[in-house]
Amino acid sequence: MPYALLVLSGVLTGVLITQVGLRQRQDPHRRLVGVLVALCIGEAIGALVFWVVAVGWNPFGIPVPRSIAAYAAGFGGSVAIAALSIHRARWWRALLAALTVGVVLVTGTLASSAAFGVNPTLGSLFGVTPTSNAADQTALVRPVTTKPVTDIAKSWTPPRGLPKHGKTSSVKIPARHSGFHARDAGLYLPPAALMPNAPRLPLMILMMGQPGNPDPQYVGSVLDQFAARNHGLAPIVVVADQLGDPTQDPGCTDTAHFGEVETYITVDVLDWARQHLNVDPSGSTTTIAGYSNGGACAMLFASKYPDDFRNVVDISGELFPGAEDPAAMLDSVFAGNQAAYDAQKPATNLAGHAHSGLAIFTAGSNDPFYVQSGQQAQKLFQQAGFETEFAEVPNGGHVLGAIYGGFNIAFSALYPSLGLKVAVHP
Repeated sequence: MPYALLVLSGVLTGVLITQVGLRQRQDPHRRLVGVLVALCIGEAIGALVFWVVAVGWNPFGIPVPRSIAAYAAGFGGSVAIAALSIHRARWWRALLAALTVGVVLVTGTLASSAAFGVNPTLGSLFGVTPTSNAADQTALVRPVTTKPVTDIAKSWTPPRGLPKHGKTSSVKIPARHSGFHARDAGLYLPPAALMPNAPRLPLMILMMGQPGNPDPQYVGSVLDQFAARNHGLAPIVVVADQLGDPTQDPGCTDTAHFGEVETYITVDVLDWARQHLNVDPSGSTTTIAGYSNGGACAMLFASKYPDDFRNVVDISGELFPGAEDPAAMLDSVFAGNQAAYDAQKPATNLAGHAHSGLAIFTAGSNDPFYVQSGQQAQKLFQQAGFETEFAEVPNGGHVLGAIYGGFNIAFSALYPSLGLKVAVHP
């Protein structure tokens, strides 16, 4: 779609260029000079706006793909040509100019989304995750069995008819204790979970970035590959919403202004998963995981609730909530209360609890701030008693490459620990 729209944008802009100055019967040389000047001014303004927003302001604190600068410049140039072409224009040329600006804006939006790579479909771009109908929900959320969780890979024999892929869906998780206004959670069930007499599987609660959606397609696509190599076995994953609103950062904390985020994730989501999904109800195989903003939350919750979360996965997450701009977080979430802020940092909580389990940290090699954060987090969790691993995703930035690379690194380490890895005999 972005490529088709790029072509359409070029055609519409080209048509407008041919119309500049025709009604006034301007000299062709003057027309050409006017078009070139308008293009240069418009593109310069577009590039300047990109620099101010993406480099100077950078509201989300992540590297912005440079290809977006070209889209910004192109949008500025097209707007300038549209403005030039409607001077003393007939109604149809004004309509064509407005249409061109609209098409170029949509083109830039979709192309920019493609450059980041985290919204591969229109649904994900607008925060829409497919929701199961009643029949699908029956297949997705199976009754809990009484089989204990041991070394699942040794005791599980894949039956005939095992699906090649797991199922993704969205579910509404009631905020019974927190009252938090969360978006629907994503749900991934691996092939083994879809079969009769399915084994109890480990639970993973995953949180995505900000801005972002609780979309299960990313983790699901990676786990389908692991499941294919391990008799359909994989963790059951609930992708929970720790934001409520993608434009705000509640700091993984219970507050009067943003709502009780911490209680929602650690009580409401956890209780719902244990009651409705065929997972190990203990915390001995439960993993809390997150990407970017979600990674900071995952580290915090793992440090505070060791009985509920044995393992933690942090993909390109900050060392603590708001670590990139602590002053802003202190003001917006903690109302200037430094002691309350310090109490919500993993370093504080790791020092107060006994810990064991596996802690995995990843970051893109081209994302230096988060590489440093991951290395610092590894040291903290290692000192607290976790078995730790830190790995850089080669040539990875902060978005799609970091996400998929991080999941692959994390599950490669988790599978043996969770008893999901099928032994390969020579």
